[in-house]
Amino acid sequence: MAVPYGVIADCLKHGSVVPFLGAGASFAGAPTETALPIGTGLAKRLIQMSGAEYPGSGTDPLTKITQYLEETPADRTFLLRGIHSIFYERLPDHYRCSVTDFLSSLPPDLLPKLIVTTNYDVVLERTFEGRIPYLAVSQMMRNTKYAGRLLCYDSLAAPLEKCILTRPQVEEALLDLDRERPGCVLIYKMHGTSHLNFATQLLDSIVLTESDYIEFLEEDRLNKIPTRILKQLRRANLLFLGYSLEDWNFRVLLQRLHKIQQKEQEGTRRHWAFRKMDQPDEVEVKFWEKRGVNLYSLPLEDFFAKLREFLA
Repeated sequence: MAVPYGVIADCLKHGSVVPFLGAGASFAGAPTETALPIGTGLAKRLIQMSGAEYPGSGTDPLTKITQYLEETPADRTFLLRGIHSIFYERLPDHYRCSVTDFLSSLPPDLLPKLIVTTNYDVVLERTFEGRIPYLAVSQMMRNTKYAGRLLCYDSLAAPLEKCILTRPQVEEALLDLDRERPGCVLIYKMHGTSHLNFATQLLDSIVLTESDYIEFLEEDRLNKIPTRILKQLRRANLLFLGYSLEDWNFRVLLQRLHKIQQKEQEGTRRHWAFRKMDQPDEVEVKFWEKRGVNLYSLPLEDFFAKLREFLA
């Protein structure tokens, strides 16, 4: 199936595209020596940091390994410190990957108004910092007295104690966003952020262990996100970058998004997903197509290079 670059470019120009960034999006195109770990790589890094031996299989999913680390040799604080260290403290100041190169090449009027990411890193924030106004939003998790509130920051230098808001406060801020901060890019960090160092404690917005994902699904966090973000998701063409369909957490996320969009009575939306992989089997293709997503086997570097030509 040929990639409809012209269609995707047209949707970008009209502001209807919402990119969804998976772990592969922060990895693709990054120099090998600085590339952020994903999946099993992150699990191995956390095990090494703990100094403990993991009794299970090396092919176990990240959620299972982190659940073990949290409950047996370590605790929640250890995991939060690890995420903060790997994806924030040790992140090179000028970290670059295919996504950051593409976003940096776009004029402000072509930047997506909303970007959703399930990554913990602050790659997007550093890409926009001092150049493009942005507002990053993430929900607080169970392991804090701020559970149920949202973490909202427009700069990595902003004091976090001023960035913890109630949902009504966030709704009001988003309502006036276009008027007060024209051209602002919303970054919804669905699974939390590594920007969590708050005074003497660590703010917990991270969805990482099996228990975290169960809580995330039980509370149906997608229906609790701010109204403006939910409204944009319902009407958007979704562009999935760097996701693995084998990840059951992503399958659930895709299913929830599909149901959210079904509530809109404006016809079926077309979506696209790009992954660097061998040709997908027929079952995989059908799974995506059933949810309105065209699946393409293409490195992100090649996709962005061609898309830039159509945007030009």
